Amino acid sequence: MADHAVIGEPAPASDDIYVSVQRFLAREADLLDRRAYQDWFKLWSDDLEYRVAAQVNQDAAKDIREYAIVEEDAVGLKARVDQI
Repeated sequence: MADHAVIGEPAPASDDIYVSVQRFLAREADLLDRRAYQDWFKLWSDDLEYRVAAQVNQDAAKDIREYAIVEEDAVGLKARVDQI
């Protein structure tokens, strides 16, 4: 086992994968900044699960609760994009 490996944690990405992910995220951000939502939607696969969550802590003695504000599959997200 490599010195940096920790059980239950993913191994660091190679430089090629890191750069590829970085370029993808930059492209995604650019599409959203330009409001090119149809092109942005094309980046997703048909089995997507799109979720926007909010965390609420009403009492310091209680655990933080997470609420889904938006929870969509491909059909639901496509309908939202088509409405814009």
